[in-house]
Amino acid sequence: SVTAAELEAAIRDGLDSDWVRTCSLFANYHLPDAKKSVSFHLEFRSDERSLKDKEVNKRVKACVTHVSEKLGASLRGG
Repeated sequence: SVTAAELEAAIRDGLDSDWVRTCSLFANYHLPDAKKSVSFHLEFRSDERSLKDKEVNKRVKACVTHVSEKLGASLRGG
């Protein structure tokens, strides 16, 4: 069983960012047995310039891949 803290650490590692906050944890929320759902709020920013959607999306995709490979987690509906 993966804890929310382990998942948050893997997300931070995958994004190489401190801008991750746990929003909420839902257990048995219309999910198969032994599944849990947790959501995270991610902030992306630069002090030098505006970030482009393409570069943020690339980081998010890489993070999802990292977390999936490390913990076996997946996005809801994905």
